[in-house]
Amino acid sequence: MHIQNKIMEQAQDPPAPYLQMCTILACPRNAEGKTEGTTSGILIDPCQGLVLTHASLLYPLHEHFSPELLRNLENHGSSLVGTKLFKYHVDIEVTLPNMSLVDGGANKLVSNSDKSLYTVLSSSTAESVKSVGQYHGRVKLVFEAKRLKDVIRKLLPKDQWQFEQDDNGSLSIAENKKEIKKNEYFYYTLLPCFVLIKLTDYHPTHNSLIFRDAKDNKVGDPVEICATPFGSMSPEVFLNSCSRGIISKIAGPGRVLMMTDARCVPGCEGGGLFFVHKNKRYLSGMMIATLCWRNSEWVGLSLACAISELVGSLRKHALVDSHISPTAGMLDKGYATKIKTMLSMAVSISVGANWGSGIILDQHRGIYLTCSHVLKGVEYQKNVIVQNEASDEKTQSSIVFRSVPGRQFDVAVVQSEVTVHDTPGWEKHIVFEYAEPVEGEVVFVVGYGIFRHSFGRVPMVNRGIVSKVNSVNGVPIMVQTTCAVHAGVSGGGVFNIHGQLVAMVICNSRDTASGASYPHVNMCIPIATLAPTLNKYLQTGDETVLQVLSTKNKQIKQLWSMGTEDYCSIMSRM
Repeated sequence: MHIQNKIMEQAQDPPAPYLQMCTILACPRNAEGKTEGTTSGILIDPCQGLVLTHASLLYPLHEHFSPELLRNLENHGSSLVGTKLFKYHVDIEVTLPNMSLVDGGANKLVSNSDKSLYTVLSSSTAESVKSVGQYHGRVKLVFEAKRLKDVIRKLLPKDQWQFEQDDNGSLSIAENKKEIKKNEYFYYTLLPCFVLIKLTDYHPTHNSLIFRDAKDNKVGDPVEICATPFGSMSPEVFLNSCSRGIISKIAGPGRVLMMTDARCVPGCEGGGLFFVHKNKRYLSGMMIATLCWRNSEWVGLSLACAISELVGSLRKHALVDSHISPTAGMLDKGYATKIKTMLSMAVSISVGANWGSGIILDQHRGIYLTCSHVLKGVEYQKNVIVQNEASDEKTQSSIVFRSVPGRQFDVAVVQSEVTVHDTPGWEKHIVFEYAEPVEGEVVFVVGYGIFRHSFGRVPMVNRGIVSKVNSVNGVPIMVQTTCAVHAGVSGGGVFNIHGQLVAMVICNSRDTASGASYPHVNMCIPIATLAPTLNKYLQTGDETVLQVLSTKNKQIKQLWSMGTEDYCSIMSRM
C-alpha cells in the first residue's frame, strides 16, 4: 500500500502546452457512404479559437473537393479565404482535454488526498464527467508552406517515396493499383499543406504555447511528440499520447523539414513536436507524415515541419499573429558537445553512385573504418571518395584493408591520399575513444542514412538502446540496437551517452520472403573487440596486423549468418 501511494503521489497533470493539443474529425454531411478524415491538431490561438492541423485531414475527402481547391493551392498557395472548399457541407469536430479536470478544477473526479481505486469506483460523478471536451468548427483556410514544398520535391521525390499505405481488398489488382496511384497524387500534393480551423463554440482561454524558432533546432535535440494515435477513433483512450526521441535530420532552407525517431503512428499527423528542456516544452514543429516508405522499404522515421515556418506562412495568407520565442543555447552544453563530437567522427564514403558511412580512426592521417561491403564494386584502389560534415572537400582514398566477403567480420580500413590536416576546416585530431557495449544502455547511431552527403553535410542521428549483446567464448561479437538504421548507414558509428564509440553498423534485419526491412532491429560489430587490432595498426602502420580480421571462425560465422548459409547476402543488405 505504501508503494501504491508513492506511485499515486507522482502522478501529475499534463503539461500546460499539451492542453492545447487536440484531435479533429471531418465528415461530409450529404456524401454517399461513410467518408471521414481525422488527424491530431494544435489550438494555435485559444483567444480566437483557431486550430491548426496538417492537410492529411483532407486525404480521405479528396473525392469531395471543390475543383477550385487544388487549383488555388497550385496558383496562389492557399484556398483563398471565402472560396468554396468542398462539394458538400463538411462537419468539423474538435476534441480537446476537458479543462475542468485539470489541477484546481471544480469537477475533479478524485482529490489529491485520496486516489484509491475504491474512491473512483464509488464516485457518483465518475461516469458523468468526461475527460474530453468536443467543439464544432469550420475550415477557414487551406494553405501550403512554400519552402517545405520545395524541399519535399527535391529531397523526397514522388517516384521514390510513399507516405500512406493503401490497400483496398474489394478492388481488383488493376483497379487497386489505379486507386493507389490516384491517392498517392493527393497525398503528395497535400503533404506540404495545412488546414486552419475556426472553432464556433469555444470560449477564449490563455495561451500556454511557447514557439521555438527553426534556427535553434539542432540534430540530436531531445524532442517529444504529443498527438493522438488513430485520431478520433477513441480519444478518451488515446488523446494526447506522448513519445520521445531526438531530431535525427534537418533539411531545407530555413531548416524547415525535420525527421525524428520518436514514435508516431497514423492519426498523429498535425500533432506537436516539442523541444524538451528542464521540464519545459517549446513547440518546435508539427508532424506531417508518420508512415514513410522509400523505394518500398519502411523508413521508421517521422517527418515534421518547423512551427516558425507555419507561422510565417499563416501570416502571408491570414490575419494570424503568434509570438516566436527563440531558445538558442538552452540545451545542456555537455550533451550538445557530445552530439557534436559524434557527428564530427562520421564520414560519407562514396563508391561511384553508391555510398555508405565511415568512422574516423585517425583524423590527422585520414584513416577511416567502414564495412567491406560498402566498397563493393571498387575496381581501383583509389576509387573511394571520403567526405565529412566539417568540409565540402572530397578526398580520394586508398583501401588499406578489406575483409574477404563471407568471413565473420565485414570490416574495411581506408586512408585518404591527402592527409586531413592539409584540408582547410578539418580539425587536427579526434581522439579515438571506445567502450564495451552494455545491454539496455542508450546509444546513438550516426551515419549518412537515406540521403548521401550531397543532401546536407550533417549526418543523421537516431537514438535507441542496446537490445542485446551476443558473445562467443565471452567475447562480444554482435551488438543489436533499437536505433533506426537505413541504407547508407553501413559503416556508421554507434555511440553511448558519453560520446564513446561502442560499435559499427553492419546491417538491419529483413524478411527474405516479403523483402520488408526492419530498421529498428539491426546488427553491429563491437568496437572493443576490434580495438586491439585497430590500435596496433594505428601505432605501427603495419597493414599485415589487420589480416587477423579475415580469419575464419565457425561459431562467429554461424552467429552472423543467423542460421543460414546466405552470409554474403546478409552482409550486402545495407
